[in-house]
Amino acid sequence: MAPLTGRKTLAILVASFGVVFAVNGYMIAQAVNTFRGEAASTFRGESEKDEYLQGIDYNRTLARRAEQKARGWHAAIGAIRVAGGAIQVALDVKARDGSPVSGLKIEGVLRHPSDAHRDLALAFTDAGSGTYRALLQHVSPGVWEVEVRSPNTPFEASRSLWLR
Repeated sequence: MAPLTGRKTLAILVASFGVVFAVNGYMIAQAVNTFRGEAASTFRGESEKDEYLQGIDYNRTLARRAEQKARGWHAAIGAIRVAGGAIQVALDVKARDGSPVSGLKIEGVLRHPSDAHRDLALAFTDAGSGTYRALLQHVSPGVWEVEVRSPNTPFEASRSLWLR
């Protein structure tokens, strides 16, 4: 093996930093292209499409949450895999005294934590006794976020679920 000289040390140092700069440059280019929408993004980043409008509407959101809290409604959200591989999402809504809250129109979404393209809309049906159910096909195992709300009544709930 040849001895380590000053020129070899300099070459190794320059080559090492060259690799670091090249990788950083590639990562920056990918991030900028993704930001501009030129590449498919899998990282959610922002949870709302228009944060400005959400900010303007925030006082209304706070008022809806205060009204829901005053009503004392709470929800339990769960999901199981049923025959055929489908996922059944169940939502149980109860009043402060434990009585079921029925007759709500419930909208929801099953969100993948890192890929917005995999999000699925939940179509809930009232199963009676404050229970609402939605059935989804082709849901892969893993961690998912369930977000539900009622467009007509101040009610919203969310929960992270591990689907097998």
